Amino acid sequence: PATLLILSLTLSGATTSGATTATDSPSSPPANPDTEAMAQNTSRRANINALIDHLNAIDARMYGAYWCPHCNDQKERFGNAASRLNNEIYVECDPRGEDSQTQLCIDKKVRGFPSWEINGEMYLGVKSLSELAELSGFDGNL
Repeated sequence: PATLLILSLTLSGATTSGATTATDSPSSPPANPDTEAMAQNTSRRANINALIDHLNAIDARMYGAYWCPHCNDQKERFGNAASRLNNEIYVECDPRGEDSQTQLCIDKKVRGFPSWEINGEMYLGVKSLSELAELSGFDGNL
C-alpha cells in the first residue's frame, strides 16, 4: 500500500516540496482546545477568588464541622480556592475541630451545617457559587 501511495502522488504530479516538516514553524499556531480550556480554568479560578474576596469584604461566614460531609461538599465547590475559604471564611463549630469557635456558633444560633451568614442573614445548606454570588450581591462572573 505504501508503494501505491508514492506512485499515486508521483503520477498526479504532487511533490513533497510543499510539505511541512518538523523544523518548519507555522505563521500562526492552530487552535488548541487544551489551551482554551486552561484559559477558561484560569478565568474561573480568578472569578472564584474574586467571590471569596467579596465574601470576606462583607464579613460573610460559613459555619460548619470538620466531620460534616455537606460542609466538605460546599468547600469542594470552590475548587482550588477551597483552602482560602477554609482559612478566611469558614468557622469550625465542633469543639473537637481545629481552631474551633464553638461559642460563636452558639451565639449565632447555628442549627445545621453548613450555615452561611451573609449580610446579617443566615442560610442553611450547601449553596452553589451562583447562589452565594446572588445572596451576597457579588456582581462578578462565575
